[in-house]
Amino acid sequence: MDPSVNTEKTDIMKEDTKNNVHNNWRRFIVGPIIVFYTFVFQAIFTITSQYAFYILQKQKFANKTMDTSQNNQSVCVQNKSLEIFHEMEEIQKEVATWNVYCNLGTGIPSFVAVILINSYSDRIGRKKAFLIPICGTIINASFCAAVAYFEISIYYIPITLFLEGLSGAWIGMIHTGYAYVADISEAGKSRTLAMATLDICIGVGMVMAQLVVGYLIHWTGFFIPMITIDACLVVSFILVLMLPETVQAAPKEKISPVEYVKNVFEFYVSPELAGKRWKYIICTTVFSCSILAYFGRISVETVYQLSSPFCWNSVQIGWFAALRSLLQFMIGMGLVKLLQKGFSDEMIGFVGALTSAGSSALEALAYNDWMMYLGMYTTEMVSVTCAVSLLNI
Repeated sequence: MDPSVNTEKTDIMKEDTKNNVHNNWRRFIVGPIIVFYTFVFQAIFTITSQYAFYILQKQKFANKTMDTSQNNQSVCVQNKSLEIFHEMEEIQKEVATWNVYCNLGTGIPSFVAVILINSYSDRIGRKKAFLIPICGTIINASFCAAVAYFEISIYYIPITLFLEGLSGAWIGMIHTGYAYVADISEAGKSRTLAMATLDICIGVGMVMAQLVVGYLIHWTGFFIPMITIDACLVVSFILVLMLPETVQAAPKEKISPVEYVKNVFEFYVSPELAGKRWKYIICTTVFSCSILAYFGRISVETVYQLSSPFCWNSVQIGWFAALRSLLQFMIGMGLVKLLQKGFSDEMIGFVGALTSAGSSALEALAYNDWMMYLGMYTTEMVSVTCAVSLLNI
């Protein structure tokens, strides 16, 4: 049989699939899916960070006459001359070390899983690529709920985070979200608007999580928020099942997984793309550094805010984080668009990096609430600018 006939038939099938999806209102469900999952991701991060600080204090001060359960808040001591102040510093170090285990537990397997799962999504379909990380997160969230209820050692959590990482976790979910949006939009302004809308969905999910979780912890403790997270994951799972598939079923011939991985990295080694590749590599490096700075910052920020001299509770932490997310995803993106009228993308990125570095330095030196709020601007402008630069290459 002539190979060109098969190619033509496949192209027609793909075009039919694309038209069917474009005429189906259910394609917009991808937005709520990302909102729910982003809510879950941010909520788990917020709850586990505060719970680790709380439970370690409860265990450390079990034989002392201190109430560590009032309003589900941890103890905060501001008098540096007391022995308990130095014991609190030791707990801070232990929580910071635990955070490192958690980040490594989910980060390393996620990197490998995203390469495999998302490269395979062009063959197995976007819906399966959505469902895999959701299932992994359900496992982790359910175990975290059990840890909060039975007060199991927090050092088991990195194990379930590793299992979640094997599913791709939030990295795979967001990556698939962008791939799905690219499938249902046309190149140009339509796709740019669709990508921006997805960014807004991410921001909405983060803001909602930070506000809601702060109050839930304050009112009910740590177990009910984790059950709420499981419920949101079930809703996400159902919504994905309703989502129309954008990838036409591939032929049944077997293709080695190594071939898929090779295709992923081919862009970075192919001599045909040597003229543009260096731009992507630089933007990817800058983006990776900004993400590293962002997650490195929020990993220790919760412990920093719970401790002296701030002694914030879960509600105060929630409002601070929600306001910062609002600035990042709403005002920050609008500011980038405004600055583009007079500055290049490279200059905006440079200014954004300096602003972020100054923000982190101010927060490190802060000794009252207003200084914390003054230094809340983070590295998001760099990330957004890199995305804009990539679109313009």
